[in-house]
Amino acid sequence: MSPLDIQSQSLFLLASTVPGGPRGGQTRVYLRNEHLQYIITWYVIELFYLCKVQALARFLKLYRSLGNPVLSLGASAADEWQRL
Repeated sequence: MSPLDIQSQSLFLLASTVPGGPRGGQTRVYLRNEHLQYIITWYVIELFYLCKVQALARFLKLYRSLGNPVLSLGASAADEWQRL
């Protein structure tokens, strides 16, 4: 293949197939790098989740340490509680 053939092929690739149409090789793709935003978002979500789990664990620990507080409300309330 001669240098002339290589040049003509590269010109062919850059030329448009449509008269007055776009030329090849002009497309510029720019993808934004938003990894830091995603990392911060997911870690904040995880932080809220862990806080909720810890609050639930503390509530359950307190609830179990008090026993069944519904029994002190009377027999009818305790019966309702047992049916739930």
